[in-house]
Amino acid sequence: MHHPIQMKPADSEKSNAVEDRKLFIGMVSKKCNENDIRVMFSPFGQIEECRILRGPDGLSRGCAFVTFSTRAMAQNAIKAMHQSQTMEGCSSPIVVKFADTQKDKEQRRLQQQLAQQMQQLNTATWGNLTGLGGLTPQYLALLQQATSSSNLGAFSGIQQMADNEQGAFSTVVPQLTELGIRRFYVKA
Repeated sequence: MHHPIQMKPADSEKSNAVEDRKLFIGMVSKKCNENDIRVMFSPFGQIEECRILRGPDGLSRGCAFVTFSTRAMAQNAIKAMHQSQTMEGCSSPIVVKFADTQKDKEQRRLQQQLAQQMQQLNTATWGNLTGLGGLTPQYLALLQQATSSSNLGAFSGIQQMADNEQGAFSTVVPQLTELGIRRFYVKA
């Protein structure tokens, strides 16, 4: 054989992965250095790594990462230190939690993209509806509620109001049909 066999645990089998032991520390005084953070968290166990996040100018960003030897040590640090004190120059108490994993970061990024797309879609939808000038504020509120929440039942109020304002309603119905809204429900 030219290459020896390599064996290692699968990602799901890692019992002591760094992400299970790494803490994010927020609302840290910008005057603190790595040694100060180490001293603050050393009572909870052996610290493998301690790093203050710094900007391009080398100044502290007011947060740090601490990696413990075991998950139990990290959990004890969270229980004891989270919101236990407000450090100098900080507006709220210290935040101590498990650091986000790459999976968490990716999921948050996807959620932000989805929210932006929904906002753009909502803006585009309302921007494309012409002839809304003749509608009363009640119509506009019901239309927006119905389309933003996919609540077609909200159109019952629109149909009831239509009896009073046939002209304005008749200009909106074709536009709603173009948007794929074809059913109107009336409460009996």
